[in-house]
Amino acid sequence: MSDQIPQTTEQHQIEALKQAVRSQFDEISQYKMANANLREELEASYKDVINRDAEINKLRLSQNLPNLTQLSKIVHKANAKWWQDIDTGEPLKRNKGECLSLIHSEVSEALEGERKSLMDDKLPQYPMAPVEIIDTIIRCLDYLAGFHPDVDVQEVFDAKMAYNATSEDHTHEARKIARGKQF
Repeated sequence: MSDQIPQTTEQHQIEALKQAVRSQFDEISQYKMANANLREELEASYKDVINRDAEINKLRLSQNLPNLTQLSKIVHKANAKWWQDIDTGEPLKRNKGECLSLIHSEVSEALEGERKSLMDDKLPQYPMAPVEIIDTIIRCLDYLAGFHPDVDVQEVFDAKMAYNATSEDHTHEARKIARGKQF
């Protein structure tokens, strides 16, 4: 006969609870360790982004390429007919929700092109998806210049790129841990 006393259901529950707590503690420890490593990595990444952005801006200026703010105004001017009454030529008060829906529709068309490996119907020398993504960019730039004409689009773009490059939840380590962003 064994000297051990059989465990009760309550003891099993306590052991299972202890195991769950140990597992959560291990997960938290992994996260803290990943965070410490990420801080160093993010600081280096941020410096790289700042240097890369400076180089891109120098190149753009040396080739007289428009920045995104200028490009949004160029696109908006080219699309002026969509911001005017078709009978009178008077300016229209466009609906932001409608314009955002049109942006979404371009992305949906790009998805359809990818799903079916289609060539574009208006520019048949190109795949549909890239053409629809360009349409999306055009609509986005038009939206920005039309509804937010005083916003420096290039500045916002640069700030968002720098933020994304240093965002902890965008790193491989943070994505690997439990509940990390998978996409």
